[in-house]
Amino acid sequence: MAQNMINRGMSLVETMIVLTLAVLILLPTISFMTMTRKVAYKGMDRLETLTFARRILESAQRDLKAYCWNKTQSFAVDKKANETKYVLPVFPIGQSGLIYQGDDNPVNIVTYSFKPKQKTLTRTLQINGDLLGGSTKTITKVLAKNVASFSISPDMMLGVPYYSISVLCVPSHPDRKSAETHLKGGVCSNFQVRLERNSTNIPNMSFKIDLPK
Repeated sequence: MAQNMINRGMSLVETMIVLTLAVLILLPTISFMTMTRKVAYKGMDRLETLTFARRILESAQRDLKAYCWNKTQSFAVDKKANETKYVLPVFPIGQSGLIYQGDDNPVNIVTYSFKPKQKTLTRTLQINGDLLGGSTKTITKVLAKNVASFSISPDMMLGVPYYSISVLCVPSHPDRKSAETHLKGGVCSNFQVRLERNSTNIPNMSFKIDLPK
């Protein structure tokens, strides 16, 4: 009898039963693999957004720590429909590698340009090298192309001026918005803190530094 079953092959009903059992067995495996793939992609997207957000936050904090003002220019925000610029004069921090000798203070200009439609954040550094014995030049670098929002705003905390930084980075893939990273930070200008602590010894704080002409 068994030999007869082998010879006649499998019926349509038997084939459907076998296929149904195979699908039932494979479905959990397929679901597990799909879920694992989504988790892996989300993890990579989260790492991408976190890396860019931290890079931007650290760059802005470093510049704001070196922020200083003068009678010509201080922290300024130029907000337009398609672009917002944050401009601040900063002390040179190892960009030129030159040794300064003189009475005037060399001041560089840093500009953060955020374009919301393009989700692009650019940092521009204008090096005033005349006082440092070098050449004046401008260095522009795109920090990220997946920035959904970016802002720098002055504030006060316990009578001390500081600057709030907010950056939101989203994944490059438009369908993975759940892996966005929003970082916030605050930082004080070393120059401002020293002026606040020694205000009685400085007749006019706002005229302490002059930009090179």
